Amino acid sequence: MMRKDRTWTPEQPSLEGIEDSAMYRILEKLLKSGRLCRDDSLLTVFGGEFDRAVTSRLGFANIVLSNKSSAVGDHHFDVREIPYPDSSFDHVLAHAGIHHCSRPHQAVCEMYRVAGKSVMFFEAQDSWIMRLAVKLKLTVDYEWNAILDHGLRRGGVDDLPIPNYVYRWTRREVEKLIRSLDPAHVPFLSFIVGWDFTYERVRRRLQRTMLRWLPFWLLTGICRASVFLFNLFLSRYGNTFFARIEKRGAEQAWMKDGVFVPPFRVQVTSDASAVERS
Repeated sequence: MMRKDRTWTPEQPSLEGIEDSAMYRILEKLLKSGRLCRDDSLLTVFGGEFDRAVTSRLGFANIVLSNKSSAVGDHHFDVREIPYPDSSFDHVLAHAGIHHCSRPHQAVCEMYRVAGKSVMFFEAQDSWIMRLAVKLKLTVDYEWNAILDHGLRRGGVDDLPIPNYVYRWTRREVEKLIRSLDPAHVPFLSFIVGWDFTYERVRRRLQRTMLRWLPFWLLTGICRASVFLFNLFLSRYGNTFFARIEKRGAEQAWMKDGVFVPPFRVQVTSDASAVERS
């Protein structure tokens, strides 16, 4: 039997269903609560046309859209070395891009450095359900779709033609990272987790399978029903992970104006330092 050659149809970025996306819904919620302002300066890293469409639809007026690749975005640099001074922007935002970085923690640290008010990022969450999904081959540990979509030229780790590992996050991991990065200040962290699927992307991928005969309205209905049920019963294990790291400038109790003030009296002698609790 002759083996049929498999062909790959590149996925084109879809701007359909913007208001259904987790990115749109969460940013809109932050705007309505007053935790974000449309006039705030916003640096979007790993940015693409979807990010541009979402932020534009939400009315953000002061945006810098950046990407390492010269093929997308308006400004181009490696997020591991952002070429801006400390606190250059009110907020720094990354949507589904940090897992393409070979040093994800370094990327978050650089985002934190140039942010004046907050860092926000959307990524995949690590949970037992997601690890099970990987074992069942319902999702992957290494991504190669983006490389195929870009003709084997780019789209992988650090935008190279090498599949990137999908780094999935937990709340505790973000907390440990920020406490290590900025121990002098109290961390203010907030998280939103849940299930989110891009219906158009799921439909395009299913069209490469035996289910391609199903009508679009049915595929979309199945996706919407699945998201609703998963969020109703298993939201804490969701595939979508949103983290917001606020920089409120609140010092730790043992810091004063950037100087460590021990909560006990320290007496220094010629031999050694003697510590006494006050």
